[in-house]
Amino acid sequence: MHVQERGRRNRQSVLFHRCERLAIVIILALVAAALAAAQSEVQASPKIVAIEAGYSHTVALKQDGGVMGVGYNDYGQLDTGSWTDIIQVAAGSYHTVGLKSDGTVVAKGRDAYGELDVGLWNNIMQVAAGSYHTVGLKSDGTVVAVGRNAYGQLFVEEWKEIIQITAGLDHTVGLKADGTAVAVGLNTTAFDISDWTDIIQVAAGSYHTVGLKPDGNVVGKGMNRSGEINVTEWTDIVQVAATGHTVGLRADGTVVATGSNAYGQLDISDWTDIIQVAAGSYHTVGLKADGTVVAVGYNGYGQLNVDAWNVQPNAPPVFEPIGNKLVKEGELLQFTVTAIDPEGDAIAYGVRGLPAGATFDATAHLFSWQPDFAQAGSYTVVFSATDNGIPSMNTELQVLITVGDVLTPPEQINALVTTVTSLGLEKEIINSYLANLKKVETFMKGNQSNPAINQLSATINKVRHDIARGKISAVQGQALIDRASELIKILTPS
Repeated sequence: MHVQERGRRNRQSVLFHRCERLAIVIILALVAAALAAAQSEVQASPKIVAIEAGYSHTVALKQDGGVMGVGYNDYGQLDTGSWTDIIQVAAGSYHTVGLKSDGTVVAKGRDAYGELDVGLWNNIMQVAAGSYHTVGLKSDGTVVAVGRNAYGQLFVEEWKEIIQITAGLDHTVGLKADGTAVAVGLNTTAFDISDWTDIIQVAAGSYHTVGLKPDGNVVGKGMNRSGEINVTEWTDIVQVAATGHTVGLRADGTVVATGSNAYGQLDISDWTDIIQVAAGSYHTVGLKADGTVVAVGYNGYGQLNVDAWNVQPNAPPVFEPIGNKLVKEGELLQFTVTAIDPEGDAIAYGVRGLPAGATFDATAHLFSWQPDFAQAGSYTVVFSATDNGIPSMNTELQVLITVGDVLTPPEQINALVTTVTSLGLEKEIINSYLANLKKVETFMKGNQSNPAINQLSATINKVRHDIARGKISAVQGQALIDRASELIKILTPS
């Protein structure tokens, strides 16, 4: 019927120190944000990071900051589909509350007593929802509350140094930084908790309150009509939740429960790998480490219908970015494409739009292409990555390849000849260079690349020698060297 504050089990130890209390409860309040930051950037899966249970509805916080719910919705308490940036949720009898990452609060559902009047709240670090009231813990340790106040459950304005809040049927409890607890509301023995010390988490039930101690033991006060405070023998507990019954999460991921079991809400003995528990009026919900959810108890309004949450859609592979490519005619272009599958599924690679002469090794993910001297232009090659998940998912990556125009080797020779004859050199020098280029042309016609390269290298050395002797200027010589070097690059095998 109300919210139990979130807790996560620490598998290494439950022996918390008093100085750690504030950090512990901040984690309880902001666990969704921490989990979201730690997750993959891929958000295709609606993995659940926190759960809460109301009177007859169940709410889940997703890793992307969205909220979804199942169960009773006559007052719109499940109409949370438009919520974003939520880091914590709370569920009352007929309303749902969400804490946003900026410290503001949103709420949906029945507003009979003003329990949704949270629009002006700010600097909130945790929210709790009672039957018909809503409570917010501010970052300075003070508390605000709205809604029904028939029993004084809103009289929290004098509270200070609070590090965690919880709301019951008609009472509100706050945990102080020194490990003591305060309470207001329905004046029953449920609130006689003034002697509690060394408490690290509190949970308010319908007519009782339970407190978790650093050593993993639990204390309880209040009505005990169905054994809801029979918690003294519990050990290794790391989180508690309560309504008409009480639930404890153990450090090993198992769960214990006591109280009314009229609808099977205590049938949790086979649960394992649980990281958070929530207690509704007549149902119990558990969040597993893999983000799936289990639930037992009364299902008259569909509040146990969480199976759909556990179907994790297969996320497609994600390509690592490689950018567009530039290459010149005659040059070899090689690169690999790599995709990562979020679930670790096997990936099959494919390609379409390969230019003439290009190849793609799907096993090595290697693209190879040496454009010829008639392929200048732009080419779009589309790579695909398909996983073997259910259903199989596909991702494509487009790579734009731009091929620069380069003169063919014969054109390069002609350009060299033109350059030699246009520089105004002495006839003897011109004839010497042209003789060398004639040899290069002869070697090229015979497909003798290495001799042609050697002859071009000799020509470059002669040009440098002539520059050093002052026969030609450095500018004239460099023009020849650049042309000859470009041709050597074209003729050199890739």
